[in-house]
Order: sequence, then structure tokens, then C-alpha cells
Amino acid sequence: RDKPRHSVEMLASLRAWITENGGSVSDIDVSNCESSGNGIVALKDIEQGQTVIHLPRKLIVTTETARNSEYLSAFLEASWNTLRPMQIIVLFLVSEKLLGPKSHWRYWLHFLPSHYDGLLSCPVEVVHLLRNNRCIQKVLKERNKAAELHSSLLSTLSSYISTLSDGSSSSSCDATTIGHLQAVEAALQHKEEFLWGYCCLMSRGLYMNVDHTRTDVWCMAPYIDFFNYSTSPTAHFDATSTGGYKVSCDQSPSGAPLLISYGYYCNFQLALWYGFCIPKHPNTVHYLLSPYLDANGHTDDCTDGWLLDLLRRSKSHCEDSSILGKPNQLHKRIKALFDQDLTSCWYIGMNWISGQLACALKLLTGHECTDDDITTLKPKTMPVSAWQLLKAICIAEAAHFVGQEAATPVPDLQSARNAEQVAEEQLAILHCFTSTETNTLGNTVEVSVT
Repeated sequence: RDKPRHSVEMLASLRAWITENGGSVSDIDVSNCESSGNGIVALKDIEQGQTVIHLPRKLIVTTETARNSEYLSAFLEASWNTLRPMQIIVLFLVSEKLLGPKSHWRYWLHFLPSHYDGLLSCPVEVVHLLRNNRCIQKVLKERNKAAELHSSLLSTLSSYISTLSDGSSSSSCDATTIGHLQAVEAALQHKEEFLWGYCCLMSRGLYMNVDHTRTDVWCMAPYIDFFNYSTSPTAHFDATSTGGYKVSCDQSPSGAPLLISYGYYCNFQLALWYGFCIPKHPNTVHYLLSPYLDANGHTDDCTDGWLLDLLRRSKSHCEDSSILGKPNQLHKRIKALFDQDLTSCWYIGMNWISGQLACALKLLTGHECTDDDITTLKPKTMPVSAWQLLKAICIAEAAHFVGQEAATPVPDLQSARNAEQVAEEQLAILHCFTSTETNTLGNTVEVSVT
């Protein structure tokens, strides 16, 4: 990520602006750490549960903030049902950025990165360094999604400005507003400008159920976005009853970094959404076999093509090629997987597999899954044949992984280093199972299932 520019004077101005608008920042400061860039540190000993940041609703950027904007209100009133919440917030960011020193949000905007060097915006050659088709397809899909959001936002804005010019619009805008909208339109002609706002939102956005329908859930919170990530957080953010946000901390000594958790992310997800990886990240043991889930919990691919291809490549690596049964038996087993919704969330980690994958391996090798297996997705054991199929799948995936040609890295791009690290970790996960001998001393093999 681009390291935000900061100075003592600008940080003081940001804190003063927050205070003037009813918020507070106390006993913390922004400091530069060589390994993670700018982040929050304790200025003095912090007591357990102490609130260090409080932001009222008026300092939280939401779609409502954009709707109340002097320059965007008429356009959004006319286009509210056409645009998605994330498009509205990105539009607001671009609009306020263009206002420069005239923007009410200028002290916060000063600290937003000037560009992003992540998988969403890096050269496509870097994406192919991931070497994992599932990861590559996920990145490309998210990039296409961003491109579609950009195209539809620009089209909607351009159409609206056209109606203002020819007098067919029912909206009433003064010359200053029209001029500003035209400047925003000109800026959005460059996809990089939209992508800047989009990456700001995706990497710094928080959850807030703005319209109580669970469709408008994005917001941004000044100063809270300085906190760096950890799987062992010492700071915790929560929405307040009045629609604002607060951050409270665990007991911490003066000078200690204060860290929050962005959620349970493996290194691939961190590289995709936040533009960094963590060496030896405890959540990185995460290799996806099934299609990714979209925001609504549906798979990217509802057909059985990916599964048939996976089993075809794996069959030749099975110690006993009969474990998948005859073609008609396999067809029935695959149908049962889809009928019982057991074809998503197939994850492999270091010495663990997901519950859905464990159940699927049992069904594919002709064993029954009890109701408890399917409802809890935590079977305690796997039959030897299911273990053999898992090993064969890992061997096939590793061979497919190594067989893909990696693109030539682009020099000096952090995203290229992140992609290479993710690829190395993904392959290491598969090798954990390809090198493990099946326990043949009993009818079952113990395996950690989450």
C-alpha cells in the first residue's frame, strides 16, 4: 500500500477537525513502522477497555453523506435507485478529492493513499504469478466487477449531465454545481481515478447497516483507518447506538502498536483486498478447491464441470482407482453432493480440511454421511478411501499448479512479491498432504476438520 503522507501539523489538524465535529481522539498517535507503514501507537499506558476514538455519525462517510453533498445531492436524488452503495461512496470520494481545500473532509482526504499497488490494480502479468487458477479467476472476476461498476457509474453521470445541458432534466442545478459534475465526469473518464476510490473503500471500509435492509452496508471512518491489522488485535471497533463508531483497547503500555482485526483472511485475501501479506500468517493455511462464493453466498460456478475436471485429474493418482466407483455410481454421488449443498467451501489447510470437503470425500468414496456430519460439518474421522482420495486430489492439484507457467514479475512492485508469496504457500499446503502416508492400521484416519 502507498504510505499515507503525514506531518505533525497535518495530524494535529485532523484531530482538531474531529474534535470540532463532536468526536475525540485520545492517548494515541500515528507513527511509522518500517515493517507495516503508518499505524496507531499508544502515547501513554492504556487501560483495559479504554475508548481512544469516538466518531459521531456526522464523521462517518456513508451513502447518506454523499446524498447530503452540496454538489451531488440533485444527481443522487435522480439516480438513487440506479446506483449501488459502493458506487455512491466512490463518487463522493472522487468529488471531494476534486474540491481540494474547499472540501469539508480535506484533513482526512490528505491521508488517503495516492495510489494502490494491489492485485485489483496491478498489471495482469502479476496476477498470474499466483499460479492457482481459483485465485487468478477470483482476482480477474473482482477486477471485471470494478470495471462494470465504473462503466455504469460514468454512464449514469454522463446521461444526467446531458439532460442538464439540453434542459430536459427536472433537476435544478446552478452553474457551479454543473461545472463540478462535469469535472467529476472528466476525472472518471480515467479508470484509474475510479479504481483509486474503489480501493480506498474496499481496503478501508467498515460495516454499517445504513438503510436497515442489509444492502447499504458500507461506510468509512476517519482516523480508524490508520489502524494496522493483526490476528491478535489489541484494539476493537464497534458501532455506537447513535450511528457513530468507537475504538476501545486492551491494556497496552506506552509506545505499543495498537492493532485491529479486519476479519479472518488468508494471505491471498489480504493481498487482494489490502495489498499486503504477512510472513508465516497463521490464517494463511488456506487452499480453495471449489469455486468462490459471491457476496450472497452463491458459488461462482453452479455446474459440476469444475468437480468433474478435478476428479478426472485425481483419479490416476488414486492408490485404488475403484474408490470412486463405476461411472453411474460416481454420477449419483456427485448429484448427492449438489442436492445436499456440499460443493462449496472446499478448503485445505496445513493438517486440516473444511467440514464440507470432509463430507464430500466420504460421499464420493461410497460412504454415508450421518445427519450429524452434514449439519455440524465436523466429522471426527474419515475412512481410509476418503483419505486416499484427498491425497490424490492434492497430488493432482500440485502437478497442475507446478505445470502452469508463471508470468515474468514486474520489478519493484509489492503486489508481485505478495503474489509470489501466496503461490509458495498454496503449493506448500498441497505438499503437506502429498507427502503424508495413509494410516492403514485401522478403519479410519484421524483428521482435523474445521
